[in-house]
Amino acid sequence: MKLERFDTIDFFRGIAVLIMIIANSTPYLFDFSNLNLIRIIFSLAAPIFIFIAGFTTQMNKINKKPESLTRIIQILIIAIFIDFFIWHSIPLFTFDVLYLIGFSKIILFLFNKFNLTKEKIIVIIVSIGLFILLSKIINYRFIIPDLSVSEFYKNPLIYFQSGVLQRLFYDGWFPIFPWFIFIVLGSYAYDNLNYNTKTTSILILIIGFLLMIFFYFYYYNSSFPVREKYYEIWYPLNGFKLILPVSICLIIYGLLFFYKKINFGIINILGQNSLFAYLLNAIIDSIFDSYHFFNLELNQRILLFIISLITIIILTYSISLLKLNKLDRKSTRLN
Repeated sequence: MKLERFDTIDFFRGIAVLIMIIANSTPYLFDFSNLNLIRIIFSLAAPIFIFIAGFTTQMNKINKKPESLTRIIQILIIAIFIDFFIWHSIPLFTFDVLYLIGFSKIILFLFNKFNLTKEKIIVIIVSIGLFILLSKIINYRFIIPDLSVSEFYKNPLIYFQSGVLQRLFYDGWFPIFPWFIFIVLGSYAYDNLNYNTKTTSILILIIGFLLMIFFYFYYYNSSFPVREKYYEIWYPLNGFKLILPVSICLIIYGLLFFYKKINFGIINILGQNSLFAYLLNAIIDSIFDSYHFFNLELNQRILLFIISLITIIILTYSISLLKLNKLDRKSTRLN
């Protein structure tokens, strides 16, 4: 299937960015630990990001614009930069979502390099089985303290003694298992989007919505533990929790068949500049983490949150304008 980049991808990614900003910032200002609906909404950002990362990787490949290893390595470098310079922790230790996307894109790069398309469904099935096996034999470590630079200097061996490989594959912030499944699923979805019919897409949408409704009522009275300062319910992602990322991926997949040009201005701009917005959000959250804003009055905390959100939106919009002006100047020189 061959498609140019369509607005709906930017729209969904922009929605994910907006959810991510709110979800990452609010724990420093508000207590939503007992509000399951809000926590479930906060949890939608990651699967949207990851599914679309796989989808767009395959889309670029089909459009003869395959992502180079250089571009993929840039994502990992940004993740390392955020860990070291913003959070002042040792990189490649707790494995945030950028690491997952970077490593997963390397594997998709190899899939595309050797034209392994049908094999993706096998990888998905095997990965699910391996994840179930891991959950039976490996203890999930809920506490995930960062390794500071000073600790590392005092004892470099602590990096390996802490079980860093287990963090990468199983119990980091976003370990390869089971999250890798959804980036491969996104790639597989693009491969098969052209073969969908209207009836099939409607069925996919219905299944996705039914699964999400089932998930909500199944966990309606449940209590989700809070890992560190994050309200997302992915810690750990096991059992019926897998239904939520599956459901949102199915909903997006079904909607992409019907809508190619959803454009809501600033939402799409956030989606087009998601990496920049992610970096800004990390900087602001690190500032929140350094001060005790939770002790402020409620109206002050609300104002602080609104200012931080508007700041990210304005700066992201500004960088978008700069990119457009650069493209216009380049186009003018060519003409």
